[in-house]
Amino acid sequence: MDRILRTDLTAAFGYPLIIAVLGDTHIQGPQRRIPEDYLEKIRQVDPSLIFHTGDIMELHVLEALERVAPVFAVRGNRDFSHRNRLPVMRLFQFGDTEICLLHGHGTIAQYLRLKVRYWQGKLDPEFIADQLPDAAANSRVVIFGHSHVPRVWSEQGKLFLNPGAFSEGNHNDRFWFPSFARFRIESPQKIFVEIHCKEDDWHVYCSKRIDWNNNGGAAQ
Repeated sequence: MDRILRTDLTAAFGYPLIIAVLGDTHIQGPQRRIPEDYLEKIRQVDPSLIFHTGDIMELHVLEALERVAPVFAVRGNRDFSHRNRLPVMRLFQFGDTEICLLHGHGTIAQYLRLKVRYWQGKLDPEFIADQLPDAAANSRVVIFGHSHVPRVWSEQGKLFLNPGAFSEGNHNDRFWFPSFARFRIESPQKIFVEIHCKEDDWHVYCSKRIDWNNNGGAAQ
């Protein structure tokens, strides 16, 4: 049975809590590494934690990230060989906020449907809202990967975040620039998210501020 791990962050951290969110590193082979300037960019956002949305492939990726901040990771569709080490989902409690971290590829049938949509160039990150597992029903924040397309939006009282892929893609992808997110919980009701991407240089690709007292916040 796929594991779901629960972690309460409330006692260990205060506000603001800054989390670097990244995924789909797709590092294959013991000699390949995350580029040092990518790691330096993560250091610059000064995270207390790092969340990895899966498709890690080589576990030395997590070891490199651990030298920046503590890492929590989930298993992607390319991480089957690490199934005994990585859970399929993590649920975090921070005050009144539950955060769900998963890769998002779903069941075998869901994965195959998504693969067809990818081949058709129609794989939009918003697929996750239609196949969210029951275990995430109470999560206020859903963080996931798989599509390689960075996106942050709110829907039906939840904040959804896909940081994109923290690796160079190819021109067959809808978004081929490396990207990650800086996720900041400012107070029990306020969250600010910035997605950074690297074209020639790193820059802010998009951002969103959430105020749960203000109907779920507004995009910026």
